[in-house]
Amino acid sequence: MRQRCMQGSNRGAAQVSVTWVIFLAVIALVAVAFAFISQQDRSAAVEAKADAQSNELDANNRAIEVDNTRRELSGVLGFFDPNDIGRTVNLELAANTIADLAGDFPDLPADAKTFQDVLPAISASRRKLTESIDSLRSDVARLESELQTEKDARATDISAKDEIIAGLRGDLSDEQANAEERQTELEDRLATVESQADELDQQKRAVERSLEEVIRSSQRSNEELTAALSAANTQLSFSRGTRAEEADGQVRSVSKDLGLAWIDIGSEDRVVPGMSFTIRSAEPNPKDRRFKTEGTVLEVKSNLAKLQLGELADPFDWVAPGDEVYNPLFDPTGERRAALVGRFAGNFDREELSVVLAKMGIIVEESVNSATDMLILGGDVTVDEFGDPLDEPISPTELPAYGEAQAFGVAVISFNTLRKYIQF
Repeated sequence: MRQRCMQGSNRGAAQVSVTWVIFLAVIALVAVAFAFISQQDRSAAVEAKADAQSNELDANNRAIEVDNTRRELSGVLGFFDPNDIGRTVNLELAANTIADLAGDFPDLPADAKTFQDVLPAISASRRKLTESIDSLRSDVARLESELQTEKDARATDISAKDEIIAGLRGDLSDEQANAEERQTELEDRLATVESQADELDQQKRAVERSLEEVIRSSQRSNEELTAALSAANTQLSFSRGTRAEEADGQVRSVSKDLGLAWIDIGSEDRVVPGMSFTIRSAEPNPKDRRFKTEGTVLEVKSNLAKLQLGELADPFDWVAPGDEVYNPLFDPTGERRAALVGRFAGNFDREELSVVLAKMGIIVEESVNSATDMLILGGDVTVDEFGDPLDEPISPTELPAYGEAQAFGVAVISFNTLRKYIQF
């Protein structure tokens, strides 16, 4: 029994040990289970942490990309504070700029709210402005070309005007020289007349003192008057001497409407176009012959010439057939000789004037001699015989030919007198 009890006790102890073993095994299993579950939770947590870290890294990368994109857009678009490191666009300022652009560019669409809407319209407007500017530049270039053409034409006109003015100044100088020469000639004649008057007065007083002295004075007076008459005849030699009061021709017919007259002398009588004639009434007494007008030869036939009539001296005293014509340079019968001294320019230079005078029967010679009938004075000489300019112009009356003409008693006539009877 004891053995049985001992066996029972041993069996009981064995049962308790098994129970503890099972309990401990259960606990161990629970612990293992808890450990396994904990390990799984830890693995899940580690994986969740890794996923969170990966998501955070991705979020950071995306944030960096977004920030970089925002900075790039801000750099392109602008409207950010330069002191702002992040370069955040000021949307209000951008919106106000779009509104201002709408005021500056009326062609912008009314619903344009973004730069995507505004920029194409601005670009189109700019193209229009560029085309308009190109068109205006083309117009400016054309106008500048036309202006340059006008300037060139005006320069040509000014050059031509200057040439005309220079010619007119030359003619004025000639006219002044001829006027001075005429004044000098008249003063010389006046001095001569006054001198003659003084001599006659002296002769008169001498006559009163003595008859013998009167006779001697009369003889001297006759000699002086003869010399004066000879000089006067010489001065009028260009007026054909005894033919001075004779008419050169007569008027055949007249056209009052056209202001023309036809005379009975022509090319056979050495009449040439450009000659001028004085027209007077035909009266038996030369003192009664009235001056009517002057006429310039337009056309010449063999024995007929057509004259353009000038202004009438008396509007009621018209030129009529039978009126007489005169030209002191004209001589249809004989030849005369002339010398030219001074400067001749303009439409008729020395050579042209010689040709015109030759047609009228006046031969131009190089020098003055006893056979010379007239000396024609031109303008002041401005160059020497070699063509070099003179320091001061020389008047024709200061040249040797003028003194020779006076010594030979040659008639001296001015260029103006010549032009009165020959139209240039």
